[in-house]
Amino acid sequence: MGTIRNYGNDEDSTISAEQEDHHNIPLPNVKGAILARVLEYCKFHVDARRINGVSYSCDCWDASFVSRMDRPTLFETILAANYLNVDGLLDLTCAAAAETIREKTSDQVRSEYMRLTPAEQERNRRGMGWASN
Repeated sequence: MGTIRNYGNDEDSTISAEQEDHHNIPLPNVKGAILARVLEYCKFHVDARRINGVSYSCDCWDASFVSRMDRPTLFETILAANYLNVDGLLDLTCAAAAETIREKTSDQVRSEYMRLTPAEQERNRRGMGWASN
């Protein structure tokens, strides 16, 4: 489980041990490594806007950011961006996920993403028999 600890506090401020628990924001749906990626994305975009203006394009950095993710990390980042309401990251990661299935047949997508047992596959074929007519 990730947490955001003392985010936004001045570096000079001191927090007692008793107060520290009140400054942790638990994020039970986000793993620490994924939270670090979300914060990396947010920090880059905040800094880029501050330095270069609101209309600054970060396309190259964004492409590099998602290209370093394996599939499980990409999907966990999608869930985290959605949970944390980081719209730009959600759009970016969903587009990257969509790109992974571009120009693939439905059978290829099914074999990559739907890890079904043979019994589950047969049950789906029987239940969707109308679709093959």
